[in-house]
Amino acid sequence: MYRNVNLRLPLIYFVFVALAFSFASCHHEPIVLNPSVTLNIELLKTKTKEVSSKSAVVTFDAFVKIVYETDTTEYVCTFVEKEDDIYILDYTRSNIMHVALRKAFHVEVSANYDGEVLFGKSGELIAENENEAIIVVIELGANGYDYVDLGLPSRMLWATCNLGANSPEEYGNYYAWAETETKNTYVIGNYNYNSGIETIDASHDAATINMGGNWHIPTLDDFEELITNCTWTWTSMNEVDGCLLTGPNGNSMFLPAAGGMGGEEVHNDKTCGIYWLNSIFPNDTEYAWGILSDADTIKRTSYCRYYGQTIRPACNRNRQ
Repeated sequence: MYRNVNLRLPLIYFVFVALAFSFASCHHEPIVLNPSVTLNIELLKTKTKEVSSKSAVVTFDAFVKIVYETDTTEYVCTFVEKEDDIYILDYTRSNIMHVALRKAFHVEVSANYDGEVLFGKSGELIAENENEAIIVVIELGANGYDYVDLGLPSRMLWATCNLGANSPEEYGNYYAWAETETKNTYVIGNYNYNSGIETIDASHDAATINMGGNWHIPTLDDFEELITNCTWTWTSMNEVDGCLLTGPNGNSMFLPAAGGMGGEEVHNDKTCGIYWLNSIFPNDTEYAWGILSDADTIKRTSYCRYYGQTIRPACNRNRQ
């Protein structure tokens, strides 16, 4: 999983002078754009690191590559803080960037931001005219962890991996409900029931504690929105069985059949996925709500709170 900065999406502006860019997908001819069209490049971490605290960043450097089919040109750029979370190109300390006219290319950007290495790239572009300019906006994504936007009404973002995993098909870590650290054994005798908690708050939320920002264990409403608006298919990814959820915008998210832990053993992996939600089961507070997905269904159900289950974090970009 990936991390960069906090959830308020800061914008970084590259202004390419005397250039005109146009977009194209990988399978279509480049389309010429009008001057001052915005090119969005999202920066994400290039590899997983442990969470670090965010410090006040006033300036940082970025490497911008103009990548053609047969050659690449690299520029060094410096960005300075204009206002809270807004950074602009410092022309006094940056190279002037040029591209060849009528020659397809894409833009790659890597940056060292707050001690983290970030990376992003554009789609295919082409410059058709001289003496035109375009603003390239680089957006630092949802608190820095890799996510999928399924096109849900709430604009909720979902992590592409389970908490503790590095790829969608990895099981990740197992957690007892409202505990924030993993264990070797999941039994009632070593469970902290956190008496009185009916809904997991930030101090007991493994996603928030381990990822920061607005990442959280999904709520019942998050789950209901997910199954109401997405289609699901039981399938496999890299020989791992699981549930593929596809959103209204065509993007999808894979939930591996990681099962759960009781005692020292993992149970029901390869046959079902069991994921915690953030509230207790009202009919019996020894239990909490969770998501069950298998070859036949995806639904909410309840589990003993001391069991070790997986977590698929969610992130509401509108939440403060």
